[in-house]
Amino acid sequence: MSRHQSPVHLLWARLPNCSLPEIGRLSSLLDLDERNRFLAYTRNEDRWRFVLGRALLFFGIKTLFGNRRCDLKLTSFGRPYLEFQGHSKFDFNISHSGQLVVCAFVQEGRVGVDVADLNEFGEYNDLLDSVLTPQEKTRLELNSCSQKQKCFARYWTVKEAILKFSGVGLHIEPPQINVDFSNPRYPKIVECPSLVSEKPNDLFVESWCFQKDMMIALVWQKLSNYKNSDYQELEPRIQFIPTESLLNIRRFSNR
Repeated sequence: MSRHQSPVHLLWARLPNCSLPEIGRLSSLLDLDERNRFLAYTRNEDRWRFVLGRALLFFGIKTLFGNRRCDLKLTSFGRPYLEFQGHSKFDFNISHSGQLVVCAFVQEGRVGVDVADLNEFGEYNDLLDSVLTPQEKTRLELNSCSQKQKCFARYWTVKEAILKFSGVGLHIEPPQINVDFSNPRYPKIVECPSLVSEKPNDLFVESWCFQKDMMIALVWQKLSNYKNSDYQELEPRIQFIPTESLLNIRRFSNR
């Protein structure tokens, strides 16, 4: 692996301006439980997000991992993960917001991703106490009025990505995680519960604006063959996948 190439693959798709496919067309992508989940959503946007999330997942399995058969399982905390041939070395994480759906993959360790539409943070003041530590609220106030919304969105997405990385969900509150944004592109975890990580310095965090009005955060485990100085030189592997390609994806091509 090139030391200048990120170990994280990020695939993304945009909700299309077209009708949803018939449920019969999705039978090769969604299993029975997933088809029932699809039908349980009442809004077309939510159905599209679910379908595109699953399609990105199996597109990644096919293109990144050689279409090997795997099981989609849940940890004791309910976090989904992939198990290939009896081991769970590979990992993925899905997020969606607004018109975007993203799926992040790593072939070693664990990954968490969160995406947020900046237009959804108009009333962020009501969320401050449930997301930020007192120190973070103080740092937020140092920003200009025009930058506060974007700064809060960075905190939100990074903490969500950290929680999704850990997979412990509601067992941890966001204010229990303290993040240093001295370098907004590469924030650092100052403090977090041991359920997230016993060694926060072993986690690498990225945060950036994407497609003009979106914010993305990635969290993944540092690898032993990287030096600390290498991480900020990594080139992200980001790939847009058209909806037409995703709707032709089968769960496994040899079915």
